[in-house]
Amino acid sequence: VAGAGLWWTNRSDGGPPPVAWQFETGSALASRPAVADGVLVIGASVTNSVHGIDAADGKGKWRYTAGGTVDTTASIADGVAFIGSHDGALYAFNIQTGDVVWKTPVGAKVTGSTTVVGDLVVVGTGDGSTWAVNRADGSVEWTARTGTQMINSTPVTTVRDGEQLIVIGSTDGSLYFLDPAT
Repeated sequence: VAGAGLWWTNRSDGGPPPVAWQFETGSALASRPAVADGVLVIGASVTNSVHGIDAADGKGKWRYTAGGTVDTTASIADGVAFIGSHDGALYAFNIQTGDVVWKTPVGAKVTGSTTVVGDLVVVGTGDGSTWAVNRADGSVEWTARTGTQMINSTPVTTVRDGEQLIVIGSTDGSLYFLDPAT
């Protein structure tokens, strides 16, 4: 097949599937959408904004303008979205209303996407640090030096000898295994 496009189809006439809805953020999107409880949350980099969008009809529910680029992916737990910004802050938003639950400074621009690990929100920053904050109130539980360069990977969890560990990577080529409790 000649051409520059690639189409997936689920229609009997062979045409492209119809678009259910489209939402314009007015900005480049560099993060993956996160969806829970019927709300899609996404960061927009040029406008430094976070959007809450009704996943059923594509209508905007709320918008928050942060102090810097928002190009990381949110994590959502219990109706709260956690996302970082290049303004050096980690934010928690009520996904239904867009109200800021808390905002916590993390020392450097947030370059990694967040992960919820139990009662913690874990994220990497541009100075090579990993931060763990309490997801209820945003208080800093711990921070660890995890690289000589920026942390732009998303933390994941694994189990070793029955113990849960957080794994995060640095642009210096290293993987770090961290105990969520310490």
